Amino acid sequence: MNSTNEEVRPMIPSSIGIVSKQKGSTCRLRTKSLVILLGVTSFLLFGLAQHYDFDFKLPNESETDNKVSGMHGGEDNNAQIDEAIINDTDNSFDHDEDDDDDHDHHDYDSADENDLSRTADPDESIVAAQQKPRPRHKLIDFVIAGFPKCGTTTMLNRLNENPQVYMGGPDARKRKPVDERHELRQNKGHRFQDFFDRYSMEKINSDTHLIGSGGKVLKQVVGFKSPEVVRSETFLPNVVELFPAIDMIVSVRHPVLHFESNYNFRLRNADPDEGLELVDTKDLIGDCWIDCHHSCTPKFHFLNKRTHAQEESEDTCTGTSTFHHALSRLALTPMEEPRELGLLDHHQLSIQSEWSGRLLLMEIGQISDKDAKRHDKFERRFEDFLGLEANSFTTDETEEEKAKYQQSHKFIHICDEEHREVRESLVDIGLKGSTWIKDYLLKSDRVEVANKDHFLELIEKWGDDPCKK
Repeated sequence: MNSTNEEVRPMIPSSIGIVSKQKGSTCRLRTKSLVILLGVTSFLLFGLAQHYDFDFKLPNESETDNKVSGMHGGEDNNAQIDEAIINDTDNSFDHDEDDDDDHDHHDYDSADENDLSRTADPDESIVAAQQKPRPRHKLIDFVIAGFPKCGTTTMLNRLNENPQVYMGGPDARKRKPVDERHELRQNKGHRFQDFFDRYSMEKINSDTHLIGSGGKVLKQVVGFKSPEVVRSETFLPNVVELFPAIDMIVSVRHPVLHFESNYNFRLRNADPDEGLELVDTKDLIGDCWIDCHHSCTPKFHFLNKRTHAQEESEDTCTGTSTFHHALSRLALTPMEEPRELGLLDHHQLSIQSEWSGRLLLMEIGQISDKDAKRHDKFERRFEDFLGLEANSFTTDETEEEKAKYQQSHKFIHICDEEHREVRESLVDIGLKGSTWIKDYLLKSDRVEVANKDHFLELIEKWGDDPCKK
């Protein structure tokens, strides 16, 4: 039995219970029959455990610190599938024998279930409202995987408004119509279960509407946003392990402007009762705690006193803007030449060569492009990448979103002379990053870019100080 053909149920059971509960008043099994039933059940359970090679335990949370063994080498970098995912196999074996593909086979393009761009029959609306359960490895179509402060929230909000797209539904706790999803970042069973509960087919179907103009049945698109995916040493391996062919959307920006935005954002979310003390930006040159394992940039209290703060969010430093380091983890380039390794600073982040999806790469300047014709072409490319109905997606911000941004307080202005040293470091990062993207990443046939000439024009500026105009 293949794990790739498991169907995701509306709820993940809390324990493995293959023998169903029965009422003694209605079902009385003979002792001999009961013994046989229990024997067969035990045999099947043992066989399944052997087939999937599960040890029925959660991974040690400290193991993630030992997964980094250099580029393309060392130990297995994939996090174990924890108990919540193991439970997803329970009572989900009623599939056709024709679905028994090889476990390592990932040719999903021929799947009929995604071929929904056809004209609906009179009863087709029923099909659109009740899509069949997806195999687990195809449950999620895409993830907005990077980077923070690069326009990802705008993309999330616009996609959530699209009736074809399910982005995880409303977040009642934060009183938001939709929010980022970080459950798969931590190797904890209840967090994995929360994710799969949220992405049950029942919820996906109830939150999407697939009847388009002229009665055409549209493709159902499922995704989530978490802009830390490609940077996190636990998040990316977990996502790749569960959804090896997932498509990724990544937005980048000039490292100098990214650092300024990230710094101010962290301070806006700090606890005002703690008495904020601005840290000299030159002291934030280097890797953040989550990016290094030995010599790290010190942490500062003003970063650690954020509302709902977590250690993993302490990421204000110049190392946060090394987008090319994180993108290289997707194994889309050879990473063999001394020149390429030099551009990547010989980083020691894990490489996820098992990932087989596509990457849609953009620069934040494309999202806010004032050239109407070019911007329209950018949005249409976005739709094509996800399989959305034409002219159904826009990156335009609402008036409320624009007003909120204008009212955002800036604690530092990166062009002030006191930030010259950190700007110089970030420009060096930008030059290496843009060179690597242009000379290596864009040569991959799995990388898609809208308006390539404009994209190259934007990243070419990364090697210049934006404050010197």
